[in-house]
Amino acid sequence: MARPRDPDLDRRILASFRELAERDGVASVSITAVAERSGVSRPAIYRRWRSRAALAIEAQTDRITDDGFVDRGSLRLELTDAVQRLAASMSAVDRSLGGPVMAQMITDEAFAAKVWERRWGPDIERMEVMWARAVERDEVRPEVDGRALMDQVVAMCIYQVALSHRQFGEDEVEQFIDRLLHGVLRT
Repeated sequence: MARPRDPDLDRRILASFRELAERDGVASVSITAVAERSGVSRPAIYRRWRSRAALAIEAQTDRITDDGFVDRGSLRLELTDAVQRLAASMSAVDRSLGGPVMAQMITDEAFAAKVWERRWGPDIERMEVMWARAVERDEVRPEVDGRALMDQVVAMCIYQVALSHRQFGEDEVEQFIDRLLHGVLRT
């Protein structure tokens, strides 16, 4: 029977990764350096995380908090807040991590599912709540798939911020929301 994982060891490894990333940048952090700093072996890290990218994602997402996504009484206002929040959180992530993470997501379905669950899942769930409020307020057509609409918000943020290296100004966010909601809002 395998020994249960030690949550304190997991926390120590994640803290070591974050400390090294803060000091040297994410691109400079190696598994060897994390192992040395946290006082564990490299295999102990690889038993928990299959790759450096997986460890980095865990270290960067284990502290995401549930802020934002406030009920503002209007889907347009709430989506504007959500897009600005998502874009800001994506801009804050070290770009040197993006390539390895995207590459592993493309080739490893289980890793991709974990990234979506840990990083994007909570935001999408909160955005689904926004959609449900808009349906309750009779603001949108209820037959429209709100989940698909929210997926488009996340996909657009990934494209604009991560792949196109563009930041959102208020005008760009409003134009995107207008295009997104055209045909969805009740008139």
